[in-house]
Amino acid sequence: MATPFTFFRKYAGGLMVVMVILSMMLFTMDGIFSDTSANLWLLGMLIGSAAFGIAGIGSGRWIQWGIGGAILGTALGLILPGFAAGGGLSSTVGTFDQARMEDLGTRRSIANQFMAQVNPMARFQGPSFGFGQQNMSLDLIFGALMRAEADELGIAIDSDGVSQYLKEVGRGELTEEKYLTLRNSMSYQGKALDEETFQEILSDEIRGRLAFMMLQTRTTSTPPAPDVYWQYFRRLKVRQQVEVATLNVDQFLSEIAEPTDSEIENLFEEFKEYFPNSKEPGSPGFALRTRANLAYLELDAKSVENSLDAITDEEVKAYYEENKEGPLIRSIVIPEDDTDGDSEEGTDGEAAAEEKTDDAKTDDAKSDDTKSDDAKTDDKAETTDEDASEQSDSDAKEAEPKKPAAQDMKKEEAAAAEKADANDTKETVEESTATEKKDSEKKPAEEKAEEAKKAVEEKATEAKEEVKQQTAKKPVFNQDQTEEGQKTDTTKKTETAEQPKEVEAGDAPKASEEKQADTKTDAGDQATPEKTDSQEKPAQNDTLAIPDMSSLPDVPSFDTGDMPEPEYEYRELDEELSKLIRELIMADRVSDEMASRMKSAQGEMELLARRYGEKRMQMIEADPSTYDASAADYQESLKSLRESMGDFYAELNADLKKLGSKYGFAFVETGLIGGQELRSSEDFTIGAATEPSANPMMQFQATPIVNSIYSGLSFDEQNNAGLMFQVSKAVRPGSAADEPERRFLYWLTDISPQHVPELDEAGVRDTVVTALKSEKARELVKTRGEALAKIVKAGLNKEGDEKQKLVDSLKDQTVTGSKGGVPLARRVSMPFSWMRVTQAPQMSFQGPQAERSIITFEQDGGAPLDMIGDRFMSVIFEDMKDEDVQVVPNFDYSAYHVVHVTNRFPTPEIGEDGLREEFAKEAQQTGFRNSPLLPVMSTDLNRPPAIKWQDSIWKKYQIDLNADSE
Repeated sequence: MATPFTFFRKYAGGLMVVMVILSMMLFTMDGIFSDTSANLWLLGMLIGSAAFGIAGIGSGRWIQWGIGGAILGTALGLILPGFAAGGGLSSTVGTFDQARMEDLGTRRSIANQFMAQVNPMARFQGPSFGFGQQNMSLDLIFGALMRAEADELGIAIDSDGVSQYLKEVGRGELTEEKYLTLRNSMSYQGKALDEETFQEILSDEIRGRLAFMMLQTRTTSTPPAPDVYWQYFRRLKVRQQVEVATLNVDQFLSEIAEPTDSEIENLFEEFKEYFPNSKEPGSPGFALRTRANLAYLELDAKSVENSLDAITDEEVKAYYEENKEGPLIRSIVIPEDDTDGDSEEGTDGEAAAEEKTDDAKTDDAKSDDTKSDDAKTDDKAETTDEDASEQSDSDAKEAEPKKPAAQDMKKEEAAAAEKADANDTKETVEESTATEKKDSEKKPAEEKAEEAKKAVEEKATEAKEEVKQQTAKKPVFNQDQTEEGQKTDTTKKTETAEQPKEVEAGDAPKASEEKQADTKTDAGDQATPEKTDSQEKPAQNDTLAIPDMSSLPDVPSFDTGDMPEPEYEYRELDEELSKLIRELIMADRVSDEMASRMKSAQGEMELLARRYGEKRMQMIEADPSTYDASAADYQESLKSLRESMGDFYAELNADLKKLGSKYGFAFVETGLIGGQELRSSEDFTIGAATEPSANPMMQFQATPIVNSIYSGLSFDEQNNAGLMFQVSKAVRPGSAADEPERRFLYWLTDISPQHVPELDEAGVRDTVVTALKSEKARELVKTRGEALAKIVKAGLNKEGDEKQKLVDSLKDQTVTGSKGGVPLARRVSMPFSWMRVTQAPQMSFQGPQAERSIITFEQDGGAPLDMIGDRFMSVIFEDMKDEDVQVVPNFDYSAYHVVHVTNRFPTPEIGEDGLREEFAKEAQQTGFRNSPLLPVMSTDLNRPPAIKWQDSIWKKYQIDLNADSE
């Protein structure tokens, strides 16, 4: 009986040859097998040759049969992928069909969504991973090509490399807990995102970026010739003005006939995978970016204020009393600059008070049952007004305990003063003795005089001891506070070095005499004392040991504990203050009321959001097989689920509207809208809102909600579903009286990922029709613009007073030229240059940067000219001369401008020689090493070779960009 082994035994030799050949091909053509685009034809060749070779063994012609099978298998391997591709883009790294593109998009979105949460600046700078291609589809394909290039270069990123990369871009803010939280919040292919897949996704994106950075062609950052520097230098220095009359293409659409169906279909097929202006400036594009439908509640401060009761007078008074000690009502009384006040209340005020006390004690001693006071009064009466002034100055000097009385006198004046004072003292003693003669008849006159003399000595000793105590407490600085007592630094040092003369016990009258002499010392002499022996060598005084202060800084010293309490004054509760208090009270009440309403509404809104999750889960559990994550059409099933719940979304929004009405909120629904449209929208105020900041003073740095919303959306339906109906808050601070603060509660009620639409999709056909009509209307706009330019030129060519500028020549013109049409807007710009230098923000550690200037106007509050680019600037600065007139389109050809260039300086005829000298001077001094123009020049010079290099990459992998829509 024959068995299968009989066949193998009979043809063992031939089969061994086949097996050896297949083994050799397997090991030697491993590189070919790794190319997915070659697998099918190679597999077909091997299977065909093996199958037909075996079949031909019986006839003895197995070789011929094998060759025929190989040819047939190869043909089938090449033909079948074309049928299976289903319109995908073929390349040497495989076919990019719809399923593969969705997977690439999901992986890119996961990486960018994660990076947007890790890197705080990613939300402002845009997606972290991407290559700047014409549209998202091409960008995803180019990323796959860069990963293939990374494989050729041997670039590998393991988990440690990924961690290091995340640490660098996260700037220390990515913790392990945050990492796990972010990863666990995302899903991939209907399942929770596991660590291995997540690391693989990040590794692929990082490898692609590294390959791009290594391979992209770059030129030197320094221009090859001085002429390049000169051209960019002129862009900064040449300034001019323009008169502009603008013609918008949209204003001419009504004059264009409706396009045919074939025209619509042909244009749509050509540009359905492109975004507007991505293929070239002004080109149409019908690919839809990621859009979202927002439903939100809006509460503005003005409406809340109107709903509150007015502030009563009693509340104003109560606020006044409660905050009376605050800076709004109370203020410190600043004393006037009074010399006498300064001498009494300044740093030496305490010393002056002590000196007055000493004077009082001395006077008491002199008048102790005598007539010394009368004698002194008579003495003073004999002085002149000038002496009185000198006496006041001397008293001010004596008010400082740190200045001995006789230090500033000349020796001769001191001796004369001592003699005169001795006579005065003698007379005083005699008069005192005569007065008390009746009460002391038993005492001789000499005893009475001696008694009076001792009393004076005791008072002088007490004063001396008091000065000694004060000196021992703290250093004494020679610092005057009065205008009369101010001296030069040299004089102050000299006075500080002086020491008081030693006072003997029996020289009390002499001390008094020195005091009287000091009173009569001339002020001019005090200001410029002569240098004496005592000043050169300070006398040692055992009684008053004052340290040498000449080496210490000349600063005032005072005891803070003895400083006087500040005086306050309170603002009167007048009409102005009452108004301010009402505003403050109302602002606090509005803020509290808004916070209260937001809290209440948010709680009820979150209860509504729970219904969405419950409803969606019920629908999935009712038909689990349809929503099986392992199914090939899993994403399409989730998309169908989202679309089928549209009526339920509308029901939730209706309940949200009722909730908003309950708490005084306005309800708004945007419909499906892109991030850029929402940001620039005037209809939806939430577009300019930001996430609430914990620090109100830093609200201006908060993240715009547009960045937060759209950075998290992706191609993954499961991820998007998790973002829908999440209750979030936003705030838009008030910017002016008519722009009050606004607070928002919002959720996403629908999401449409970026995709290539169908012509019958909502709004797409209308977009195609508008694009067709706009393209035809441009010719009408150009014709109208040229007619207006002729009128302007005619006005400029007139002589003398009849010469007219653009604003005058086109005064009575309309946009389309029809009578009674829309008047033509005419504006005069402010002076500007092609480029300007802007200072980088603080803490950015960047120098000044050069950028294209913004053209603003005297009219319309300085509103700028929109959608201009370097091509527009090149025309008005290089192609047009001063006083020239031309019609110039904007960047996307949506408008044409009739432009009159005027007041240009410098020009080749006037001023350019000076500009060349400035250029040569800067080139000689710095060589433009720190020029803010260098980054701009580098970018402009690198762009052409970079584009050429990218074209070579597409060709290397056999991708024809011109055939991708066929």
